[in-house]
Amino acid sequence: LQARVQAVDLFDLPPKAEHDVVLLIHVIEHFRSPRRGLTAIRELLVDGGRLYVATVRSILVYDLDLSLEHEIAHPLLLGLHEIAVDDDGIWCTSTVHDLVIRIGFDGKVLDEWWGSECGRLQNALGFASRRAEVERFRSSSGDAAAYEAYVDAERLHINSIAVHDGAVYALSCWTRSLIRVAPGPAEVVLTDDALESPHNCLVLPDGRIAVNSTRRQCVHVYSLASGQRLDVRRVVACGVVPWPR
Repeated sequence: LQARVQAVDLFDLPPKAEHDVVLLIHVIEHFRSPRRGLTAIRELLVDGGRLYVATVRSILVYDLDLSLEHEIAHPLLLGLHEIAVDDDGIWCTSTVHDLVIRIGFDGKVLDEWWGSECGRLQNALGFASRRAEVERFRSSSGDAAAYEAYVDAERLHINSIAVHDGAVYALSCWTRSLIRVAPGPAEVVLTDDALESPHNCLVLPDGRIAVNSTRRQCVHVYSLASGQRLDVRRVVACGVVPWPR
């Protein structure tokens, strides 16, 4: 396997239709011209392909003509940070609730895992339970101070989600740990105090997992089986960092 981390300009990519699905996760709001950006992405999709655009509270699904097919939303989604698509639905991180949720393509909840209420994790990672306040923050409007206090009380701050070989993994920024949330019971796969503001994880087909240490501008590589750190690679701005074979 030869994987690369590369900074590219979307508009410099060749218009080659080779992708069934393109995910935009908190990206579209940074486009100077969203229409131009979506048009460039359209050129990357095969016939019948779909574009999934994640916002903080929902997922918008567009067809090849960039027509909005439908919106996948649910009151449990709050602070949606990352998604992972499988055959049955979409795994989402509802970061503010310390929640991992799988939503069907019809918007129905298929699975849910409440991290801050998990006794196994409380014992393993040393945090107290937190009561989820779903009804209070069902709407984006309301008491801003109360919302900020609720955010500050997050136990895990689940930033990233990955699906690999039938298992689902969640990355907790606050505890600097990777957690297998499904199949249950939940289990801490690795914890590394050297990680600073870890925000994303990627499980490679060979059983390694890459986690970015944002503040240190590097990527840590671990064995998924043992949790042992295998390597640390610096991220070079606008460059390429090859993974070891």
